[in-house]
Amino acid sequence: MLVLDLYNLKEFNKELVSQILSIYLSDGKFDLDELVKAINDEDFILAGKKAHKLTGSSKTIGAIKVAQIAEELEVIIKSNPKKLQNNSLDKLVTAFKEVKDHIYTNNLIH
Repeated sequence: MLVLDLYNLKEFNKELVSQILSIYLSDGKFDLDELVKAINDEDFILAGKKAHKLTGSSKTIGAIKVAQIAEELEVIIKSNPKKLQNNSLDKLVTAFKEVKDHIYTNNLIH
């Protein structure tokens, strides 16, 4: 699966894409940390909001794998949070790291 599909950002210049990706990484890391904490604290309302936000921002920049995993988590959180498994969170953390690594490896942030 493609790590990052920048199709939605193709109309923007490189500087703006760089800024968007930088904000995504910063906000995404914060939201991911908050999501993990909320789940550990069993604050499923906040966890659902954070998963939803990660889904949307990830779809916007083309981080499809992150978006899919976050969306799956959101559904589980809202329907039956007791079915949450740590490997689901681990998959999300790993997918986010892959996007981050891809962005830095390809010098997409200046």
